[in-house]
Amino acid sequence: VSTQSTWGNRRPYVGVEVKFTSHGGRCVAYEVKPGGPADKVGVLEGDILVQWNGKDLDSRQTFDQCVANSEIGKSVTLSLLRDGHHFTVTPVVSSTVRRKVSRGLRKVRSSSERRFRP
Repeated sequence: VSTQSTWGNRRPYVGVEVKFTSHGGRCVAYEVKPGGPADKVGVLEGDILVQWNGKDLDSRQTFDQCVANSEIGKSVTLSLLRDGHHFTVTPVVSSTVRRKVSRGLRKVRSSSERRFRP
C-alpha cells in the first residue's frame, strides 16, 4: 500500500526566482511570478538584485535566507540594477504554502491476493 502525506506551512514569498552568476557574482531575477509581490512593484526578469534591506545579495543562498527570514505582510527594501541604473522597490512580503509530498514504496498485490486479504 502506498503512503502519501501532504502538509503545508506558510512561508514568506516575494514571487521572484533568482540565479547567481559566477561571472560578476550577481543575483539575477530569471523568473518573476505574474501578480506576485515583485511583479507588483515592477521587478523584471533580468534585473540584478543588489541588496535586501541593506544586506548585499552575494549569493543565491543569501537571497533565500533574506526571504525566509522576512515577516509576512511587511515591506522590504530591494535594491536593483537595470540597464546600468540603480533603483529601489518595496515589495510587501506575501506568503505561500510549502507542500511536501512523501511517497513510500508501493506493494503490488495480485488479484488473487486481494480476494483473500483485505
